[in-house]
Amino acid sequence: MDKTFVSDLEFENQEWACLIRSSDVDAKIIDIEIPDLPEGFSFFSAKDIVGKNSIGFLKTEVPVFADEKIEYAGQAVGILTGPDKKKLLELSSLFQIKTQYLSRPKAQFTFEEEEKNYFDYPIVSRESLSSGNAEEVFEKSSQVVYSTFSFKQRYHYHAETACVKTNWADDRLEIHLATQWPYQVLTSVCNVLDVPKEKINVVSHAEAESLDGRIWFPALLAAQVSVASFLTKKNIVIEFSRQEDFLYTIKTPIVMIQHKTSVSELGKITAMDVSIIVDAGSFNPFITQMLKQMVVTAAGIYHLPVYMISAVAIKTEKGLTGLFSGWGDSYVSSALEKHISEIVEQLDLCPIQFRLQNNLKVGQKTITGIKKEEDFVFENILKAVCNTSDFYRKFYAYRLMNKGRKNRYDGNWRGIGVSVGCQYNGLHILVKSGMNYSAEITLTKDDKVLVKAEPTSEGLKRILKKQIAKELEVEDNQIIFLGASTDEMIPTGAATASCGISILPDLIEKCCTGIKNQRFRKPLPITVSKTYKLPRSKDWDNETLMGNPFISETPGACVIELELDPSTYQIIVRGIWFACDPGKIYSKKMVHRNIHKTIANAVSNISVEDIRENNLLPSNYKIIATGAIPPIRDFVLDSELKTRGLGELAESLVPAAYISALNQIMINHKRIDFLPVFTEDIFNAVTKSEAVDED
Repeated sequence: MDKTFVSDLEFENQEWACLIRSSDVDAKIIDIEIPDLPEGFSFFSAKDIVGKNSIGFLKTEVPVFADEKIEYAGQAVGILTGPDKKKLLELSSLFQIKTQYLSRPKAQFTFEEEEKNYFDYPIVSRESLSSGNAEEVFEKSSQVVYSTFSFKQRYHYHAETACVKTNWADDRLEIHLATQWPYQVLTSVCNVLDVPKEKINVVSHAEAESLDGRIWFPALLAAQVSVASFLTKKNIVIEFSRQEDFLYTIKTPIVMIQHKTSVSELGKITAMDVSIIVDAGSFNPFITQMLKQMVVTAAGIYHLPVYMISAVAIKTEKGLTGLFSGWGDSYVSSALEKHISEIVEQLDLCPIQFRLQNNLKVGQKTITGIKKEEDFVFENILKAVCNTSDFYRKFYAYRLMNKGRKNRYDGNWRGIGVSVGCQYNGLHILVKSGMNYSAEITLTKDDKVLVKAEPTSEGLKRILKKQIAKELEVEDNQIIFLGASTDEMIPTGAATASCGISILPDLIEKCCTGIKNQRFRKPLPITVSKTYKLPRSKDWDNETLMGNPFISETPGACVIELELDPSTYQIIVRGIWFACDPGKIYSKKMVHRNIHKTIANAVSNISVEDIRENNLLPSNYKIIATGAIPPIRDFVLDSELKTRGLGELAESLVPAAYISALNQIMINHKRIDFLPVFTEDIFNAVTKSEAVDED
């Protein structure tokens, strides 16, 4: 990966481009009226594309330009290019897109309204798992707990807005952009331009913090810009303004999750029903993989004797949606832990004992039909956060204090919440869907080691360097990582789901073993390449959702303490305690830094970042300020387990602990069942409850 940001690049004779968009929603295109364009300015639409007017992701197609139908507001119908950026923007406002509206319901629904309009939306994907008769258990049970949790859309805030620059070099087109999947960009552009891969070179640049937001959208933008560059034979630049980036790049889907659980008199879960609805927007090429991931992780760390888990995704006019720090498991993990906290509250149980009592034990079967082999010792992980946070004392004291509050000024409004769970690393769901991971090592005549396996971070690169140096008995400075461009890369899948830390070390080890076996038998240079394949003992069926869906799991726990100011309704995070077991650690400093960074991102997501439906301005969308990051204490358990990912664990644990602490504060008021949550939401919940009490 080139460390230069794309926006900092300059090429000779570069010209500008902007996308021409329709403001209509769900409409048939009648005509595109193009204004008189000055010399040097050009407009290209779907009819000008030589190859395919779509790009494919794991068997899902997304149109490059709208041809016959507008699916969502802001969908591009073409691209305008020219030498003058200011003039380009003036001309773009003169385009007229004539359309004819088609009927379609609005994307406003909840579980309560499901029967009225849920089935009016096209279902684009559906997944489920079940065992036993859950309804029969519920009918006989005297203790059944219900809960719902919904997640609003989130914008992928990047330090650098979406930007693509093309450069012609020796009759080859170079495409410069920030992406987590360079080879998908290469494949997409070649299919759209109908040219061989030898004619295109994709150069991957610094991403800042991608949070899985740059897996598929860069390929779409690159294809659009490449059409203009290929047809004009000019170097083209497109750089979104913050407003355009905010409005038209991908956002997270809206997710709603409902739980229903039966608990025995002894405090054991006897059955659970989980219903998941995902508003996938107009296009989400990975929605099927996301639903599979959500279903297979819906049980979390718990043993469910009887269960019914169903997930559906619907297509609406919400625009482009995608991933955010994981493939959907953070939603179900957060919702499950919130639900567990509500079971504990309603049935007056111990929050720690209930979790440990119902934890899936070694030898018990998971919902995907395999026996659990690893014991994550959640007792030790929970002890680390509970003892240091004084969780037990605060939990019961705050519950008693909040239940007995007579008015808003009666004592401190405080709450504390806990959550446990796992991060799921190296998704076999993706591998079985066609996303392959490979590595290649070459030992040269002058004892240089050339590595084609682009790591996702500099930290991982240092880890792999140490591994290679030890295996091949070479110095660190002899090891060179190639891979700034697809010319130097080996074809590989997206940098996501901790596939780097889960897959690359094994592939590197196999490559090194191959070189050692040939080193003194064959002349140099020696090249060995390996592609990840599922072991027979860890096989996975993508249709039945049976088998081993992950390479590894990273266990963790989180405690959050909150205080609510009853005068301003502002929430203050008094402390966050976080513990995990990421296996063997190569750099403690890197692990601690990663934990703090991801916790800050999670807090920003649940309490700072707000997409206002009626005021979509980027100036209204804030991310957490450095000075506003709450105090964090993290604990990394000593372990000899295999190294495993950590970057997505906070997104699963922090929201659940936060909402549980908040609802403990709101125990006499209206419960909060959604994220993110802001001062206005707290005000509404408190005042509505007080109004009911007065009546």
